[in-house]
Amino acid sequence: MSEWNISDLLVLILLMILVPVATGHYLRKGTFTDSFRHNVMILGLLWLAYSWLSETYVYYLLGISRADGGVHWTRALTMSANLARGEWPFGDSFPLSNDAYVAYLAYLNYFGGVTELSAVSINAFLGFMGGLTLARTFMRGFVPVKNVELWGYLVIFFPSAVFWTTSNMKEGLMYWSVCQILSIMPAMNQGKASTIGFSAIAGVAIGGILRPHVCAVWLLACAAVELIQRGKRGLVVILLIVSIPLTLKGLERVTGTKVDSPDMMVKSLSQRATGVADPTQGSYIDYGPEGATFFISGFTAVFFRPFPWDIKSTRVFVSSVETWSLTCLIIVGWLRARREQRRWLLSMPIVRVSILAILMFSVIFTYLPNEGLLVRQRVQVVPGLLVLALLPFITGTFLRYREWQRRARIARQEYSLRGDYSWR
Repeated sequence: MSEWNISDLLVLILLMILVPVATGHYLRKGTFTDSFRHNVMILGLLWLAYSWLSETYVYYLLGISRADGGVHWTRALTMSANLARGEWPFGDSFPLSNDAYVAYLAYLNYFGGVTELSAVSINAFLGFMGGLTLARTFMRGFVPVKNVELWGYLVIFFPSAVFWTTSNMKEGLMYWSVCQILSIMPAMNQGKASTIGFSAIAGVAIGGILRPHVCAVWLLACAAVELIQRGKRGLVVILLIVSIPLTLKGLERVTGTKVDSPDMMVKSLSQRATGVADPTQGSYIDYGPEGATFFISGFTAVFFRPFPWDIKSTRVFVSSVETWSLTCLIIVGWLRARREQRRWLLSMPIVRVSILAILMFSVIFTYLPNEGLLVRQRVQVVPGLLVLALLPFITGTFLRYREWQRRARIARQEYSLRGDYSWR
């Protein structure tokens, strides 16, 4: 993917111009310091520069095949050629999943004359926008507190999010979509109904087209939490009844298999995983003679795979370190939190949505056949994992700041009465 043309360069310049605009829009003054915004802008520009190197050099160094990205682009060029001849290349039905992504690439090439480099750059920019959205969602409702911004760098530039969104695959668009959906739910519960903006609606539309089952998981989690907070638990049951057939219908299009019930869904996912699993590959997940265990294997995949003893390459090593580091952050953060803080965290809409979504993803991830597919698909769960990992530390810092304010107020009162501070 080393070839490029003037259209690719113009796309890159346009995206670089948009980086400071997006940074200023999402990271507003009063909540984020100027130095943090400045650093994020520079790192965002470097992210775009990296997008021109990722699939050419970085993939080579890590021993990663461009199989999916190469197939997508080859199909897109064929479709673009059909469009140029005035032919409709998408069949009789509306394209979903990979077909939809390939159609998007075909139109990029047909109308813009760009190469695969521009597709990767746009995906990288969407990943950056997703990180900005997530950072704003995390800090919404909190007063600026010293050192909290340091967690913002991890939110925006989480390594696997940067790596997998900067590719010619659906991860960039899906990561952006998930972040937009999650932005509906605030961290601070201020007793108001959640507001839904245009970006959230666009996120639902794009996510629903590219990966309907993933979009359904996040939407169902958000809707259930919103109804519970309004005291309408009965509607949650109705929501489940309505959403299950819609989710199954989406899975039919993704798997290409007839799915009439949750039991059929499990069987279809299991058969699909068995069909693409290859024990000769280094990243193959060996579930043993009895196969994967429903939910348990998926829950383990979300929080612990790749296991340290399964490391056979640099890529798997990096993925394992990241996964275990994030899981350790979650464990340490929640164990350190006091009872009042944990109760506060569990009352936050964004925390409730993340927990519910992760539980549902544990079902979907039960039958993933190899580590490569797992670490890539987990990007769609990263926003929820970051919520569970970082909010205990963010709220802890905020509570310590509030306690400091309370003590300072008492000290000022004592000073006014005694002429000096009585505590040191």
